[in-house]
Amino acid sequence: MKKSLTLGAVFVSSLILAACGNGNTKKDSSSNKTVTVAKPKEDKYYFKNDELRIHDLKIKITNYKVIPVGEKGNEYGKKPVLAIWYKATNLTNKEIDPNTAWMATFEAYQDNNKNRENKLNVGSLPDQKFLDTQQENIKKNGTVENAVAYELDDNKTPVTLKATQGVGGKELGTKTFKIKEVLTNASSSASSESSETSSVQSTSTSSNSTSEPKDSDMVSVGAGKYSQYNDPNSQTDTPKEEAELEKQVSRMNQSNNDDDKYGKLGEAQQDLEDSMYQKGQDTMNAYLNGMQNAGN
Repeated sequence: MKKSLTLGAVFVSSLILAACGNGNTKKDSSSNKTVTVAKPKEDKYYFKNDELRIHDLKIKITNYKVIPVGEKGNEYGKKPVLAIWYKATNLTNKEIDPNTAWMATFEAYQDNNKNRENKLNVGSLPDQKFLDTQQENIKKNGTVENAVAYELDDNKTPVTLKATQGVGGKELGTKTFKIKEVLTNASSSASSESSETSSVQSTSTSSNSTSEPKDSDMVSVGAGKYSQYNDPNSQTDTPKEEAELEKQVSRMNQSNNDDDKYGKLGEAQQDLEDSMYQKGQDTMNAYLNGMQNAGN
């Protein structure tokens, strides 16, 4: 009887130990599991850090400034403009020019109306060095520089640049231009340059100043010499006065010539830009139709 009880106790103890062993095995197996955390998926198309990327092109903003009416880059405009310089890269074999690339992906707004959106009009090309290249096709993986300008309705309200995935496509991001700050920075820079220029001119004028008339400018009166420039009755101009008068006449003639030249140049440039704008519209429409057909 005792032997049976002893054997039974040993058997029960073995079962308990086996159960404990299985429990530890499961616990160890569970603790050795590797948990994989999925990385956040990066956006394939985006606009951030002044760079836009969609399926067929990439655009990088490189510079911008506000150009007042009459200044270089806005000589013939009636409003100040926000000028933006950028680089456009063609990522495909499609026919894409830098002008169409920008117009298809960006719009600018100046929120100064409480009732409606104020979309800004595109102004004249602010950098003439791109006049002949703004509508030339970019080769695959090629990069071309260009510039664009938006006519401002005031000099205070910030401008919001909206980027989309093509015309009417998903909004990819925005960039805000604080017009007052841009103007202030430009004014400070111009003032500093003007001060340096004035200092140089002052030094130059001081070193080139005319001294008293020399002996060659003197006339004999009796036993001595007398300067005709000190004679209140003399109508003769000094060499300095004559030179200044000639400069004034030359400047007046040059101004008249410039008025005629720039007037004709402005008309010719406007005609050329109107023609190129129409060509750009036709090119962009063809590009958009191609995108729509590809989507279908």
